[in-house]
Amino acid sequence: SRLAVKLLVMVAFPVAMSVTLLATPLVGVLSGSQFLPQGAQILRILIWSILFGWVNSLTNYVLIALDRQRYVLVASAIRVVFTIGVNLLFVGSFGYIASAWILVGGELLLVILFHIEMHRQLGAFDWHFMKGPLAAGLVMAAVGWGVSRFHVSLALVVSMVVYLGALILFRAFTPEEWALFSSLMPARLRNAIPAGWR
Repeated sequence: SRLAVKLLVMVAFPVAMSVTLLATPLVGVLSGSQFLPQGAQILRILIWSILFGWVNSLTNYVLIALDRQRYVLVASAIRVVFTIGVNLLFVGSFGYIASAWILVGGELLLVILFHIEMHRQLGAFDWHFMKGPLAAGLVMAAVGWGVSRFHVSLALVVSMVVYLGALILFRAFTPEEWALFSSLMPARLRNAIPAGWR
C-alpha cells in the first residue's frame, strides 16, 4: 500500500502542476471566456485536492477491506459537516476562493481521519517514505511558478524536466522498488539507467 500511495502522489503532482499552468486556456476552451478569470482561479486551487483525494480513494478501500465501513461513513460525514460549516463561516466574506480552499481542506481532513484509523488497525504508519516525492513535487511547483511569470509553456516543460530530475536526486524509489520496476522494463531501458540512480 505504501508503494501505491507513493505512485499516486508522484503522478498527482505533475497533473496538478500542468492543470495549474494551463488553467486559463483549459477553462476558456471547455467552458468559454465568460468563466474567465474566476474559473481559472478556482481550478488552480481545486486541482491540488487530488494530492489528498487520490490517497483517500486508496485508503478508503483498505479500510473497507478491514471491515471498517462504518468508520469510513462517519469520517466522510465529518468531512461534509466541516465543509458546510466552514463554508457558512467564510464564503460570505471571502467568496468562491474560500470555498475552493475549503474543499481542499476537507480532503486533507479526510486524510488525517483515515490515517488515524489505519494506525489503529495496522499499527504505526511511517510517512518518511514520502519525503522524496514530496520534496521533488515542491521543487517542481517552485520552478514552475517562477518560470510561468515569463512563459507558461516553457514553465510546463521546465517543471516536468526538473521534477524527473528531482525524483532521481531525492531517491524517490527505494532499491527494492527500483528492483521491482526494473524487472518490468525492457532490458535496454533497464541497462540505460545509471547504477547511482537506483
